Amino acid sequence: MNKPLPETALLLNAAANMAELQSARLPRMGPGLSWPDSAAVGRQISELGSIVNELGDEYLFLAVASHPAPRADAVLAAEAFANAAASTASAAAALGDVGQQLSALARTAGGRSGPDVDSALGAASDSISACLDRARGGLSNAAKVLRAGAETIAPELVELHQAAYTRAPHATAPQLPPPDRTLDERAADPPERSAPTARVNAALSRSALQPPASQAAPAASSDAVAVPALPLSSAHHRSTP
Repeated sequence: MNKPLPETALLLNAAANMAELQSARLPRMGPGLSWPDSAAVGRQISELGSIVNELGDEYLFLAVASHPAPRADAVLAAEAFANAAASTASAAAALGDVGQQLSALARTAGGRSGPDVDSALGAASDSISACLDRARGGLSNAAKVLRAGAETIAPELVELHQAAYTRAPHATAPQLPPPDRTLDERAADPPERSAPTARVNAALSRSALQPPASQAAPAASSDAVAVPALPLSSAHHRSTP
């Protein structure tokens, strides 16, 4: 009987799939293509904000739950979630710049025509293209860090991913989950897990319990929660087994 994959690795893998899905949904600029739809850009900014919040919840849950004796896999996963949250936030910021450019274009729609207007439209197109590239790069980095963390915790995922590519030689990425599911719902159905916010609140409640009087430090606050310091930049240097 196959050994079940660690839940943390499944969560990291699901989050990586989610980042790849968001990257694939980004609009593209080029000859013959229309301007990005402002409403679609706005919806994706909102979705990325929700994803940043979920990634932050996962980091906080792991940081609090592993106190005062953090496990190596929990620290690695927390580092990956924090790094991915930063990269996803940068992608959301880049899309915000796209929205700003689209709003400026909307203000000038139907206005004067001529060489100056054409030049301004060309500059706006170049700016939007650059912002979309930044957003794509941020989501690509998020997926890379999350995938590396998952495969480090569960090396068998490497073979599963390679097998998926072999079975679908024309696919550019493993099959992605539907966009209307939350992070925890996408993280493989078994084992069941409560929502990130609920888990964080439960972990915080446990950490706030006062220790026995014989073990309590006189100067320590009973509700203080120590979060382990994590080397956020080291995720880029980890080697996947």
